Amino acid sequence: MWCARLDRDRKETTAMKTFVLDADHNITAYASQEAASNAIPPGDAFATVAGLKAALKHLSAATVVGIWNSLTGVTQVKKLASLDIAAKRIFKELQKLGGPDAAEAAPAPKAKAKPAKPPRRKRPRRKPKPRSPPQRR
Repeated sequence: MWCARLDRDRKETTAMKTFVLDADHNITAYASQEAASNAIPPGDAFATVAGLKAALKHLSAATVVGIWNSLTGVTQVKKLASLDIAAKRIFKELQKLGGPDAAEAAPAPKAKAKPAKPPRRKRPRRKPKPRSPPQRR
């Protein structure tokens, strides 16, 4: 007899990446909550946007901008609109970092790329006709 609950219990649980924001404002990724709890130096651990927002609450806006600007591959900013937006953007970038499930998160390569089209030839520009001066009447 098949039971959905038994089937659900058999499935492997995927470990969520957990991040730790330390006192020096460095963010470190860990494979699991257990690994993050043993982190040295200790800090605020989070695995969700809400957790990151709670960790960023006690920091100044300039510090939050500094954390954003320290991430690899992001456009540097001078300010962020709100703590909510900052937490969402930072967390989204953190998810892109390598880790235990980075290979699963990476998109599968496409079958075959189409051959590139040759560049279009530019037509030579026509020389403009010389304008005659306006005639007076």
